[in-house]
Amino acid sequence: MWTDRAFFQSTVNLVFGMLADKIEQELIADREQLRGGKFDIAAMTSSIPQMRDQYRANVQWIDAQLADGRRFMCGDQISLCDINAYMNIWYVRTNLPILDQLLAEFPATKGWEARMRAIGARHVHGNVDGRGTRDRHARDAHHRRTRRSP
Repeated sequence: MWTDRAFFQSTVNLVFGMLADKIEQELIADREQLRGGKFDIAAMTSSIPQMRDQYRANVQWIDAQLADGRRFMCGDQISLCDINAYMNIWYVRTNLPILDQLLAEFPATKGWEARMRAIGARHVHGNVDGRGTRDRHARDAHHRRTRRSP
């Protein structure tokens, strides 16, 4: 599925490239062991402009799917396609402060993201509070893991 290859690749490179100075060596070693090869943060950092463009191209595809007013990518009901695509939106939202900027020109995707986030919040917290509680907790946990001591 495109979300697991092209979209995920641009997402990972964008996030790790932009967080380069905050990535702990243990995480890099873990990713290298998982991948069986180099997890090159410097290369990810140098490819930020290209990865941002690739990420936006995938978001543009989501927006095109939603352009006819449907609530989810395959119609009125959530599907595996929505879930797989949302993981990439969620990952950037959780780790980088730039998602609103990246989604600014994609209003249908912004609405879809809010619907997807509401589903997750309802399942995690038992209600939809509209404040992104789930995302805030995930982001806070990530910052605690990646924060370096002075």
